[in-house]
Amino acid sequence: MRVKVMNVIVTQLKGEVSLNLFLCMLTAGVLGILVLTGPIGTFVAAILLVGILFRTCLLVKDIHTQTVPKKSKEKVQDKVQDAYERYIKERDAKEMER
Repeated sequence: MRVKVMNVIVTQLKGEVSLNLFLCMLTAGVLGILVLTGPIGTFVAAILLVGILFRTCLLVKDIHTQTVPKKSKEKVQDKVQDAYERYIKERDAKEMER
């Protein structure tokens, strides 16, 4: 499952890597210039950084929900019930041996 997701991500990014790198460099330059312009530039740069961090958190959450399977409560209860029944059988078998 994880390999499939990674393959999708890699195929989507192959053509966009150089463009993304250029855009990141351009954005970093613009943020640097904005910070040097004074408090308004610093405020705009901070807003952009917080927005980027928020979007990154959302993307990480989306990737997590796609890669990690959801466990249903029924499966967990079935495992617990099976373990309990096995324990009871083993205990009864040991009592019968005595």
